[in-house]
Amino acid sequence: MRARALVRGIAAALSLASPALAQNVGLPGLTPHGAVSATDLLPIQAPTGSTLQSTPVSGLVPAIKSSVLQGVRLQQTTSTTYYVRTDGSDTACNGLTDAASSGAPNCAFASWQKAIQTAYLIDFNNLDVYIKAGSQTGVQTWNECDTIQGIWVGGARLHIDGNGANTVFNCATSEDFLLANVGNQVMFGSLELISGGGYGSLVVTDGSFLGFDNPGPIFGNAYGSHIFVHDNQSQAAILGSTYSIIGGTGVGNSNPGGTGHISVAEGGSLGHENNTVTITGTPSIAYFANATTNGTIKSTLDTFTGSINGARYYVSSGAQVSTLGAGDSYFPGSSSGTVTSGGQYVDDNQTTFANTWNTGFQYFGNNKHKFYDGGADYLDLALATSGTVNGYLGFYWAPTYGATFDGPGGKACLSAAKTVDLCVSNNQGIFTLEPITTDNNAAPTVSACGTSPSVGGGYNSGYFIVGTGTVTSCTITYPTSFGTGSWPTLTVGAPGYTGTYYVTSTATGFTVTFSTAADGVRFNFTANGG
Repeated sequence: MRARALVRGIAAALSLASPALAQNVGLPGLTPHGAVSATDLLPIQAPTGSTLQSTPVSGLVPAIKSSVLQGVRLQQTTSTTYYVRTDGSDTACNGLTDAASSGAPNCAFASWQKAIQTAYLIDFNNLDVYIKAGSQTGVQTWNECDTIQGIWVGGARLHIDGNGANTVFNCATSEDFLLANVGNQVMFGSLELISGGGYGSLVVTDGSFLGFDNPGPIFGNAYGSHIFVHDNQSQAAILGSTYSIIGGTGVGNSNPGGTGHISVAEGGSLGHENNTVTITGTPSIAYFANATTNGTIKSTLDTFTGSINGARYYVSSGAQVSTLGAGDSYFPGSSSGTVTSGGQYVDDNQTTFANTWNTGFQYFGNNKHKFYDGGADYLDLALATSGTVNGYLGFYWAPTYGATFDGPGGKACLSAAKTVDLCVSNNQGIFTLEPITTDNNAAPTVSACGTSPSVGGGYNSGYFIVGTGTVTSCTITYPTSFGTGSWPTLTVGAPGYTGTYYVTSTATGFTVTFSTAADGVRFNFTANGG
């Protein structure tokens, strides 16, 4: 009984105190948990046989208030907005009003870090919380290096938003914002970011999650990258935002070559889709997309205006950059990208080839083209309707980087529909294109095979039926020659054959010699080559 009564007394005490507490933490309009008065509280009952007197719990309320209420977390019922102004106060203001500190306590905070810390005191209750710059005129600058750390209670998102170029963060020694072990999503809106140290203007690490509002940030000069996602538990999802780049990366850094606009490492992932990015003044950025040590960048449907002084991408050490069909020149840059040390630039696109064969992908000379492919392990090719090669392409496969070609004989040809899936494994390699002036889907031809033989199939598989006249050999010619040789395999069809046979082959076809006449026998064949 004493335990139950004490618990009920604590609950009632907290309920009585909650209006004052709501004002202290900057969250107006909260309803107390029941209108319970001290006179309604149950007394603490003495055990049977005890000489203790019954004592009302109401006498414990002051002590409960002083010792327990500091740990109470209030739950918001509508989204809360905290304001930050350069003329605000972190000590006199509650952050709930867009006003100078002269209006204390209903006025804005002076620092963004104070607003962030205050937001962590409440239960988000699955409702977003907003931290916004106040409505001051002119450019307002905060020389802050802020950290958003830990998981807040109640899910939802935290928004950091400014007034565009009039809201400037200038951290001279570190990152503008470091997200560490946040677990929830932090959304950044329209504010200018300048950083003089650390890994980047926005750094995401230890299981944190970054996103952009619309409009998004303005990226000025950064000592490191503009955006850096550091580990395999962290991610950024930059989706459907309009933002801008006015400054470079690696500014003042002794190793500017290790930076990028969007950078990932140690398994970090970044999605960048359907954004409108305006670049002003051709800033120096080592790589627009920079992925190392198993990091992943996936970018598609973005619109870029302007360019950078730097390479489009850098991919190394098992990392992957995917443009999902947008091609090698998708990212802005003054030079092409680099892939090294097991990195992959994924381009699962359907590429169109016109009259010349030296176009498409990354050209190496002598009709050799390099591609990078991942995920689906398919390279889709299409031939333009113009050209003088009868609408067909041939491929000689030259394995590199341990890649292999899973198609027949290291060679594939386009169909009459002018498309083909070139199936590869290990995701990258070099292939050689060659013009082919014959119909690759035409059937092979048969000769020296008796009277009225027949043949059907394609260049690498088909059948022939031996003619009449005590036939002991047949010659099959492929519609398209293999590169250096072929290796046909034959199986006997109806009505069967009891003799033996052997095959001699070249790049253009093969000849079968029978031990006894094979009149009327059907033979099926497949041919590989290179």
